[in-house]
Amino acid sequence: MKSRLLGVCLLVVLTIGIFLLTGCPPRQNRPPTVTKVSGPTGGVSQSSSTFTWSGSDLDGTITKYEYRKDEGSWTNHELNTSYTWNDYSEGEHTFDVRAQDNKGTYSEPVGWSFAYAAEKVTKSRGPSGSIATDNSVFEWQEAGFAGQEVEIVKYEYRKDGGIWTNHGLNTSYTWNGYSEGPHTFEVRAQDNGGLYSNTIRWDFVYLRSENHGGTLNLFARNEPTTLNPLWAQETSSTEIIKLNHMSLLRVDTAGLLTIAGLASEWWFTNGGKTANFRVRETLQWSDGIPFTIEDVRWTFEDVVFFEENTANGNATYKDSAGYLPTVSVNGDVISFTWTEPTVWPYKAVGMTSILPKHILKEAVDEGRTAEVWSVEEFNEVVGMGPFLVCEFIEGVRIRLSRNPYYFEYEPGGARLPYLDNVEFKFSTVEPQLLFEAGEIDVISPNTNAWQRIVDQAEEKGWIYGQGGPELGSEFITFNFNNPDPAKRDWFRNPSFRRAFQYAMNKDEIIAGFFDGLGTAIYGPVSPSSGFFNPETLEAFPYRYSMTRARLELKRGGFDWDDDGNLIDSEGTRVEFDINTNESRAFICSIIVDSAEKLGMQINLVLTDFNTLVSRLMIPDYDAVLTGLTGSVDPGSGWNIWRMDGGMHFFNFTPETRPGVVDPDIYESFDWENRIHEIFVKQTAEMDKQKRWDLFAEFQMLVVEYQPLVYTIRPNFLYAHKKTVHPANPSPSPAAGVLWGIESLWKD
Repeated sequence: MKSRLLGVCLLVVLTIGIFLLTGCPPRQNRPPTVTKVSGPTGGVSQSSSTFTWSGSDLDGTITKYEYRKDEGSWTNHELNTSYTWNDYSEGEHTFDVRAQDNKGTYSEPVGWSFAYAAEKVTKSRGPSGSIATDNSVFEWQEAGFAGQEVEIVKYEYRKDGGIWTNHGLNTSYTWNGYSEGPHTFEVRAQDNGGLYSNTIRWDFVYLRSENHGGTLNLFARNEPTTLNPLWAQETSSTEIIKLNHMSLLRVDTAGLLTIAGLASEWWFTNGGKTANFRVRETLQWSDGIPFTIEDVRWTFEDVVFFEENTANGNATYKDSAGYLPTVSVNGDVISFTWTEPTVWPYKAVGMTSILPKHILKEAVDEGRTAEVWSVEEFNEVVGMGPFLVCEFIEGVRIRLSRNPYYFEYEPGGARLPYLDNVEFKFSTVEPQLLFEAGEIDVISPNTNAWQRIVDQAEEKGWIYGQGGPELGSEFITFNFNNPDPAKRDWFRNPSFRRAFQYAMNKDEIIAGFFDGLGTAIYGPVSPSSGFFNPETLEAFPYRYSMTRARLELKRGGFDWDDDGNLIDSEGTRVEFDINTNESRAFICSIIVDSAEKLGMQINLVLTDFNTLVSRLMIPDYDAVLTGLTGSVDPGSGWNIWRMDGGMHFFNFTPETRPGVVDPDIYESFDWENRIHEIFVKQTAEMDKQKRWDLFAEFQMLVVEYQPLVYTIRPNFLYAHKKTVHPANPSPSPAAGVLWGIESLWKD
């Protein structure tokens, strides 16, 4: 037993001795690890990239990192965990990183592989987001590469990740008929060295609307003279322009400025002196460039607030003290502060077309605002409106297509407008004949055609209706600054102008020419407006009477010679020209005949509408029979009635027409100055009744002194095909069939 115990003890001692001699079994050093955090991969278009990583060592510490480029030699990077590689060449590249620990052990390298192709292609135009059209135009351009002898030899495109297709050197592509759902369109270039450029890509979703598509065909008697909203003064231009552009606010079906445009909210502060507009964000111009609040600020502070930049000057933006507002921007809110509370200047700001700074800045800086965006330059126009001019053929048509970046969407999520196109057909043929032939979809028929429209409506499937007198006006204007001193004296004489009112048998004209569908007008505000002052009809009852007409002429110092010719106090026979366009020839001929009964010799001169407007604006005329569009609020006529207005054509001041109106012959009148004062004062009148009273006085003055001799206004008439579905179900003088055209649709 003792010997056995002794043996066990000897074995234990021997084992301990061996253990003491050899120590613990050695533990193997673990290498550090490196993990990629960020860096380029695949194709890149920047000549500089930053690589970041992290490292760890479970049984030691990392003492340094090393990197290498394109499998070259390793470079000590100490303990930095990022590196920026600048100015690598075009082509494929690799970047590797490894770590070394305190025992000299290296980690496994981690690497990035990428290919650099300089940005040779940039996007110019194309769809994005949700769109409601199954055709899109994609445009791109070559980027500049200073100091490089590089030439693009071809472009390639692909759709929805398919195969690349050679597109030659074309820089635009129209994709038609894609399906509903998401789509991609990509473009790349190849240079003369065989290298491909960066790839540009458009992502969009086509959501077809049930209301989508089609072309709305409209009539235009005259071609536009310009597409420039700063200088357009005739409806042939403004009817096109208003589809291209957008303002901060829009009018509702009552003609009031209550609908959001590029501003989502608006409010007054500072006791009514400051108007604030919250400008929408993340919108795009029609060329795809981001729209910002800077475009809004620039439009006002750098463009329209300068009188020389617009045809009508800047008076509409001034308060009654004559001051333009100060402008401030805070985030997405732009504020306009006047020296006193304002009404009309705030509306003028809300209705002004916002302009693209990136397109027009150079022209504005160089004083060329009147020269830009001619009709021939239609493809250069950039706007925020629902449509873009895409074609102009002189004498034939002007065509507008959907703006793929228009900011409004229908409730179902599809981008407005519904229509693909709006086309105005230029024609000397009467519009009702084109309507009957199915060539146009909407018509504002003249009264002579009305019964014919009504008789065919059920058979042809037309919708029609009528309302009160249209908001615009028709009138004779006389040139108070005529270079002939005799004519100048006649035209400035209020009795001479009143005689024309008495000499017009308006009831007969309405019954005959207008088939009873017209209204006699004696002043500047239509009876369809809530601002109309009915007391003018009682105070100045201009009923047809040749006797009263002769009496007015006698009061004005006129007389008749032995042959019955009207002569002035100097014995000069009254003879002058009256200009008008073809559509007003009949009414003008009646006026000429009536004047002849008074002993006047009036020579009727017919000309085209645009020439007529040009002569009116110079001014270069004796008398003109023409018309103006109108709105519910008389304040919109500031440019006609303010003496510094750009359309104060009956008596332009020497300041508004320098070098044309001779200061030595110019004369202003008490009634004219008072009207100017009213239009200045109304800008600050916040009390609705007091503002109404100001315009009531304005109407009294115009009706009494007849600076414009008003004639007849046709009642509002309309007809359209059943396939046309207006956004306004009840068209009226304040909002016709085309109101809200972005939401109008066709079957």
